[in-house]
Amino acid sequence: MPAVQLLEERISLASPSSVEQSWRIDDAPEHTDARDAIYAELASWIAIDSGHTLWLPLAEVSLERLNARAWSSGVKYAGPVAGPTDGSPPTPETTFEVEYTTIGGTRHISHSLAFSVSTYKPEFFLYSGAISPDREGEPRGIDVPDAEFSWSETHVKPPDWLSVSRADKITRLTNTVNAETFRGLPAGEVRFHGLERGSRVGTGPNRLTFRFSRAVEAHAVYNVGTPEEFEVTKPAHWYLDLHNEDIVDDSGNKTGTRPKAAVVHQVFPPDDFGDLDIGS
Repeated sequence: MPAVQLLEERISLASPSSVEQSWRIDDAPEHTDARDAIYAELASWIAIDSGHTLWLPLAEVSLERLNARAWSSGVKYAGPVAGPTDGSPPTPETTFEVEYTTIGGTRHISHSLAFSVSTYKPEFFLYSGAISPDREGEPRGIDVPDAEFSWSETHVKPPDWLSVSRADKITRLTNTVNAETFRGLPAGEVRFHGLERGSRVGTGPNRLTFRFSRAVEAHAVYNVGTPEEFEVTKPAHWYLDLHNEDIVDDSGNKTGTRPKAAVVHQVFPPDDFGDLDIGS
């Protein structure tokens, strides 16, 4: 029967907190013998304070052969700190961590909000704010940075939580928006990007990271101050498709382009985020 010995334990109370352990397993000729022996010694959670009110989940276990019958094992407890509790290990649902960012992706624009022109050619066409027009005056546009409030939530769930049916629900909900209020935000404002990552060590709990972003209704006015002025309202997480037309002078000569219509498209359907089982 394999013999297991704890050689060293290092506790870090920094942010993030962690516990790292070094173990030795003897009389284990096969990898499976060493694996079963070390997991028999490990708990899913470990307390990092004397009152057993703050706990860390099991995060990593490694095995390295030393000789024909001996192994070394590195063990790490890390992640969101759970607590306080009554002195017993927390249930998986008692803890999760959140990360935020407002750095979004990019969006393509064809017309500017305002512009100025410097040129030696007095006949230079102003193109009504068209960006990077071709020889016909059609805007090719540019990609610009787009701010977006997004966040990820890492939840700790029991080992049997991620079943086939649960995975199917998460897959179905990926790239949908909230049909009901979620995290205090109105219906339609939150998009679920999907399960960003997930992991489980041995028989320990699942660590699952869910990614979300928020958008709000937006308004825009085109051809401001002209008879062709019009306004468009774009609901949250809908996409804007801008159509242009030629600007022609009294002699029939094309002098530029301008927006003539804006079509908004719904591309992310609403769904019930309750099926994620991470609260509302």
